Amino acid sequence: MPGFYESNLELAARKFPVELLKQTGTAKSFELIKTASDDYTAKVPILNGATIFLHSRFDPVQEGMTFVESKDFSRHDAVICLGFGLGYHVQYLAKKLPPNVWLTFVESDIELFNEALKLRDFSDLFSRERLIFFIGNKKEEFLRWMRDFLNITESDTMMILSHPPSMRKDPKFYFPLEVEVNSAVNRRVIELNTLVHFRQELDRNAMVNSLPMLRSPGFSNFKGVFDGIPAIVVASGPSLDLILPELKKLKENAVIICASRSFKLLVRENINPHFVVTLDMSDASLKFFDGFEIPSEPVLVYDPDSYHEIVKSYKHRKISYLQTTNYSRWLKKFKEDLTELKKGLSVAHMGFYFADYLGCNPISLVGVDLALPTDNTHAQGVAHTWGGKVEMDERDPNLVYIPSVIDGKNVRSLKTFQSFVSVFEADIIGMNKIIVNTSPFGARIRGSAEMSFSKFIDDHCKESRSIWNIIDAIFGKPNSFKEKEFFTELRAKLEKSKQVLKELEEVIKRINRLPSLKPDVNQYDTEKFSEITRSSEKFVNDLLRDQEINPFLQRLLSKGALDFKKMTKEIQYETDSTKKRKKEIKRFNDYVFEYKKSLEYFNKCIQAIFDLE
Repeated sequence: MPGFYESNLELAARKFPVELLKQTGTAKSFELIKTASDDYTAKVPILNGATIFLHSRFDPVQEGMTFVESKDFSRHDAVICLGFGLGYHVQYLAKKLPPNVWLTFVESDIELFNEALKLRDFSDLFSRERLIFFIGNKKEEFLRWMRDFLNITESDTMMILSHPPSMRKDPKFYFPLEVEVNSAVNRRVIELNTLVHFRQELDRNAMVNSLPMLRSPGFSNFKGVFDGIPAIVVASGPSLDLILPELKKLKENAVIICASRSFKLLVRENINPHFVVTLDMSDASLKFFDGFEIPSEPVLVYDPDSYHEIVKSYKHRKISYLQTTNYSRWLKKFKEDLTELKKGLSVAHMGFYFADYLGCNPISLVGVDLALPTDNTHAQGVAHTWGGKVEMDERDPNLVYIPSVIDGKNVRSLKTFQSFVSVFEADIIGMNKIIVNTSPFGARIRGSAEMSFSKFIDDHCKESRSIWNIIDAIFGKPNSFKEKEFFTELRAKLEKSKQVLKELEEVIKRINRLPSLKPDVNQYDTEKFSEITRSSEKFVNDLLRDQEINPFLQRLLSKGALDFKKMTKEIQYETDSTKKRKKEIKRFNDYVFEYKKSLEYFNKCIQAIFDLE
C-alpha cells in the first residue's frame, strides 16, 4: 500500500484530535478488497449475516464522482456527509464545492477511517480551510460536536448527504443521527429566523431577566436533587382533559412540572404544580398568568428569553439558567452556581429537559399529543395564544400524517408538531431513563413507553416524597451573587459603548461622502475614496475584533452579521471592479449603521437593568 498515512495524519491533526486514531487496534469490522481499477473497497457485514461493499468493486473513484454529481449544492452554504467509508465521494465533494462552502463528514468506524488514511492521498481534502469532521460512534459526543459545528459555521442552508452503504453498515448509529442532524438543521433555521425577526425583544428579555436570575438560587443547585423520583410533565394538549381527574389525586408522589399554558387550569382544579415553566417571549404570554390568584408555592422556571414582565410580576420563587450567548456566559463571573439547560423547540421540551436535569426517573409526558385527532389543538380551559378549534383542509401545506399511539395508524398533525416529535425521539435515544407517553390518541414518540396515566400512577407514584421540603431547603441557602462587582462592570460597559457610539458617528460622516466621489474621474477623488474605504474597513475590523463590547451584541447584530457575510461572499466572486467597489461601500455602510442601532439598543437594555437596581 502507498505510504500516505503519516502525511494524511499530520494534516488531519489540524481538524481533529488524531490521538484517537492512534488508539485503534480493535478487531476490524471490514475486509479490504482490491478493485478492477486498482483501488480498494471494503466488504462489511450487515444484519442477518449478509455482507455488502461500501464502494464499487470495479471503479470506486468513478462511483464517488457519480454520487456527488447527482446532487445540487448551489443553494447551500454547508454540506454534511453521513458516512466517509474509504473517502472517495467525500474527496470528490471537496473538489466540487466552492471554497466558501463548509464541508463536514461523520464516520462512526475509527478503524475504517484509519485504514482509509493509509490508502489514498487526502491532502486536498484535509487542506480545505472550511472543513470539519467527526470520527467515532458516541452519540453524546457527536451532539456536543454538532452544536459547536453550527456555531462555528453559522450555516443556515445546510444539505445532509447520507452515504447509503455506510447507513446500512451502521444503522443504529447513522439513522438516529440523521434524525438528529435534520432536527438540528431545522432548529437552526427556526432559531435564525426567530433571531433575525425578534432580536431586540430577545436581548431585552434576556438582559432584564438576568438580575432576578442572579438574585435567585443558582440553577446548578437543582441538578439531580430528585434522583429516581418520578416526574410528570404537564403540557396543554387535548388529552389533558381526560387525565385531570387522575392528576388531582397526586400530592407529593411525583414532581409535577407544568407548562405555563396549563398553569391556570391546574390551579383552578386545586392542583399545585411544583414548577411552572415558561419560555414565551411576547407580551401575549401574560395571559398565562392573568385572571387567577397565583399560589405562593410553585416555582417559576423561566427561560432567559421569556417576556420580562412575566418574570417581574411573578412575586414568588423563581429560577433561570444560562444560555449560550456571550452575555449569558459573562454572568457566571458574578455567580458561580449558574449553569445551562438544553433548549428545545417548545415549552414541553423545556419541561422535559428540566425533569431530566432534576434527576427524575421515570418521566411521564401528559398532554404532549402533538397531533390533531380532534379539531382542538389544546385542552379545554388552558390559556393559549394560538390554535383552538381547527378545521384543516387536506390541501393545507402545514398538514402532515404521522404514526399515532393507536396501533401506529396515521393521525393528522402539523409540520411543527412533527419537528417536536423528532426532537423528543432524538433526546430519548441518549437517555438511560423510562419515558412514558400517556396520550391515548396523540403522536407516537419512538423510545417512549405507551401507558395510561392511571397505570403510570399505580406503577410509579404510590410512595410519598418530601418534594416541597427539598425545594424549600434550596431556597434557604445563602446567595453567592457578587452584586457590587456586577453593577461596576455593567457601568463600565455602558461608558465604553457610549464612546464607541461617538466614534461611529464620525465614521458614518466619512462613509456618507463616498457616493459623491468619482474615483474613476480625477486623482483627488481616487485618493480620497481609497483613504475613506481603508479607514472604514479598519474601523469595522476593529469592531469585529473587539472583545469588550462586540461579543455582547451577538444577537442584536444577527441581521447585520448575516447581511455582511452574504455581501462578503458576493464581493469575493465579483470580477467587475466598479461593481465590486459599490458593493464594498454598501457592505461597510449597512454594517456600520446596523452596529450603531444595535449599540443604542444595547445601552437601553443596560439602563433597564439599572432601573431594577
